Amino acid sequence: MSPARWSSPIAIATMAAVLVGGAGAARAGRTPFGWGRATEVVPERGVELETWVFEKNGMKPKGDADGQERVPDETTLWWMTVIGLTDHIELAVPVELRHLQVGDTGGDTLLYAFGAEARARLVSPDPIEAGPFAPVLRLGVHRLVNARKKTRTEGGFALGIDMGPRVHAVLDVGATWIAGDGESDLSLTPAAGISIELVGQLRAGGEVYGELTLDGKEPEWLAAGPNLAWTHGRFWISGAMAIGIIDINAAPRINWGVAF
Repeated sequence: MSPARWSSPIAIATMAAVLVGGAGAARAGRTPFGWGRATEVVPERGVELETWVFEKNGMKPKGDADGQERVPDETTLWWMTVIGLTDHIELAVPVELRHLQVGDTGGDTLLYAFGAEARARLVSPDPIEAGPFAPVLRLGVHRLVNARKKTRTEGGFALGIDMGPRVHAVLDVGATWIAGDGESDLSLTPAAGISIELVGQLRAGGEVYGELTLDGKEPEWLAAGPNLAWTHGRFWISGAMAIGIIDINAAPRINWGVAF
């Protein structure tokens, strides 16, 4: 094609549309929720750097000011490199740091785990082709650095639901299994949320999240609260301020990512 044809207004507009479309696809992997998992995946050959920070602020038993919290105070940091293997499957390599504090002691900060997690979106990444429902499966295996004979396996199913041009909801059920050294701990992590586009790429809504043990060894808790999310080009950020309903004071969480 001649240089004169490439410089025409139609050609320039076409190239701009292609570039904008590519930038939009590069940020797929974002989530508008704090605790609810994403139902978008990073596109093929795309890379996203993600950071998750969340807290569990425990609650002392009623009537016992000197008692120990059922849920210990905890702050967790996840750093992840997420790679798009195909337009439907992504691979995440997380590193997890955790600060745990029981009572009024200083607590301990440690490298807690690292591993790999695969996520598969079962419908097209194109929202028009996919329709209103987007199911995603995930499976991860993590090495517990300070419990070297144990392995943590995580799996789950998330369903994204487009309830209108500006309203998106998610239902998410996960499970965590820690096994090894003659022990086995299994727990469920259900979540649900809704997010509404306010203006531009700013969204707000609410969500609920909990941790339920199936063997009675780990503390159970439930929290709910508002969420907020914003996307700017290849950068996105989301968070939730979950207030305790059962056996926890609060569980705030913030996530952000940059796509390449």
